[in-house]
Amino acid sequence: MAPRERPRDADVDERVLQATTELLAGHGYGGLSTDEVAERAGIAKATLYRRRPAKDHLALAVIARLRSHDEITDTGDIRRDLTDYMERIAAGLNRMRVAGRPPGQESRSAGTVAELVAAMTLLEQLAGALCYRVLITGNPVDRACAERLVNAALDGAL
Repeated sequence: MAPRERPRDADVDERVLQATTELLAGHGYGGLSTDEVAERAGIAKATLYRRRPAKDHLALAVIARLRSHDEITDTGDIRRDLTDYMERIAAGLNRMRVAGRPPGQESRSAGTVAELVAAMTLLEQLAGALCYRVLITGNPVDRACAERLVNAALDGAL
């Protein structure tokens, strides 16, 4: 007989998402810390890592939560329905963009959204280059190769 696992506590998931949302709003993606999320959520770091093993997982969970309320309405007019949907997505992204700024100090900067997109883009570039090298060319990846990949990606991003 297999051992029974304890059911997942939805309240813990909610506290994790709330803590992540607060940290993203106050400090942006660069200031998001898994240790701080665990502390604010009142859980052990091991509990957090079982749910969301890295800070990008936390940020994406917050974005997915924001997007989960954005359903495409079917009125029979696809142009109108898609336009409405895009408008709702843009409003959500704008809320993320100005998150953490004092009222009245909005700017045209992309803020948190730009940080998230830049981090995801950078990781995709690195993962793509790594997969190509290992899976397509069969060449090994040592520390020197990893450093060249990271330097090339950061030089391009910065």
